[in-house]
Amino acid sequence: SSGLTKLVENIDGTYDMDILSQTIQSLKERFPEKTEATILSESSIKYDLLVQVMDNIRVKDTIINNRVDFKALFPDTSIGDAPAMSAVIKK
Repeated sequence: SSGLTKLVENIDGTYDMDILSQTIQSLKERFPEKTEATILSESSIKYDLLVQVMDNIRVKDTIINNRVDFKALFPDTSIGDAPAMSAVIKK
């Protein structure tokens, strides 16, 4: 409910998932007790990209001793329609 946290822009047709992942992990460090997150997506966003974003928000996977370790971030994820960018930037 605090507004825009980080805008990950589309550069040459791709989004920087590493920046998104770092931002989400930073938020989890600030709010370790929180489990819910909301993704507001523009209607032009492709479904597979939305799934990638959801995966980044729900869990962080790391390889430890040749095994994949999963750390829950914000597993209670909701999606909705994003407001027009002009309304977000004016805040």
